[in-house]
Amino acid sequence: MQIEKFKESRATIGSTKKNFRQTEPYVHLTFDERKEFVHKIADCVSKWGFARLFTECVDKLHFDPQKSPSSVDGQAFEQVVYRFELYLQNMSSQGGSSSFGLIVNDNNETVARKHTNQMRKFHREGTLWTEIKRVIETPMFGR
Repeated sequence: MQIEKFKESRATIGSTKKNFRQTEPYVHLTFDERKEFVHKIADCVSKWGFARLFTECVDKLHFDPQKSPSSVDGQAFEQVVYRFELYLQNMSSQGGSSSFGLIVNDNNETVARKHTNQMRKFHREGTLWTEIKRVIETPMFGR
């Protein structure tokens, strides 16, 4: 029992270090400064008339793989696809003409094949929540 708890705490520490490895340049900012930064970015992006951003955050520490049919990143991608499809449906119903969209991901070789295969499955079977009719193709991977 003690050994398992030790392994679990080491895994948690390792996971936490990995999650926060890239934050060192920002730790000098106060919480309010970090919030202000996020608000400024959101304000800037909100003025773009030509693009929309969709995102999903999953707390890996509280993710229960036994309750989910897919992995953490798989579930997050499915949420993004679903929200984008819903947005396109809403845009089509408001404007009268059909709206279609394309997903562009970071060029990450680790997830490119996985997301492409997952998107192909969504086109065939839909997501957990809806059919995919307006998101065209599989994700494009940009730099």
